[in-house]
Amino acid sequence: IYWNDPDTGELCRIRPDFLRHDGWIVDLKSCTDASPDAFAKSIANWRYHVQAAYYTDGANHAAEQSGKDLKIKGFLFIAVEKDACIVNGQAKGVAVYTLEEESLELGRLEYRNDLNKLVECQNTGEWPGYSPKVIKLSLPTWANK
Repeated sequence: IYWNDPDTGELCRIRPDFLRHDGWIVDLKSCTDASPDAFAKSIANWRYHVQAAYYTDGANHAAEQSGKDLKIKGFLFIAVEKDACIVNGQAKGVAVYTLEEESLELGRLEYRNDLNKLVECQNTGEWPGYSPKVIKLSLPTWANK
């Protein structure tokens, strides 16, 4: 799904795993632990809250810019443990989550910052990164014991 960001004019794209006709974006995530606390940690570590906000806003912008009558209701994560199984017809190690609005707002702030930084780098030709020089490293102290 493509759209032009209304603030920067930048061409943007998302590739949802599944977009339901009723307006839910569904994303499948593999994990080692699909419990609520562990998956909340995965959301923070992997910036899934940024993805959820970006995909939700992007799909809404794309629908608006193309004249389609689609309003995104929300973003669902299907968390599947890598060793998930079926027991008596019941999926074990699988959970479905959505984020509360405060987390989505934080994700929205982060993707807006990222998108603005991208445009700034394109305009200046200066990109953040590590040194282009070869740097000699040593093992950390704890590895020498």
